[in-house]
Amino acid sequence: MAATTSLLAAARRQENAKQSVELIESLLDSDLVFPVTLTYADKEAIFTKSDFEGPKVFEFVKKAANRLALENICFFATDGAKKSVSNTKKDMTRLLVYCLINGQKMELFTCDD
Repeated sequence: MAATTSLLAAARRQENAKQSVELIESLLDSDLVFPVTLTYADKEAIFTKSDFEGPKVFEFVKKAANRLALENICFFATDGAKKSVSNTKKDMTRLLVYCLINGQKMELFTCDD
């Protein structure tokens, strides 16, 4: 009986996690969350739904930081923790969520700054 209860609880958690991921990924398709503003030092870029994607975000930071290449971009979460994202759809979704938590504006920096 206890094993069945544990399996059911695990299945519910997995289903809830799946629904959360689907909801977060749907943010990228929503007009409600855009535009978002990303800054690097004294440079600022406003991203709309159509251009908020890894290559364009990374290009903005590379130009602003005067770098030829970047593997990751970093930022501070609202709790002060340093976070980093790579140039993937999953990480751009993660960055978007943090932007929304931060009032649709996020200050970025290179991870080796």
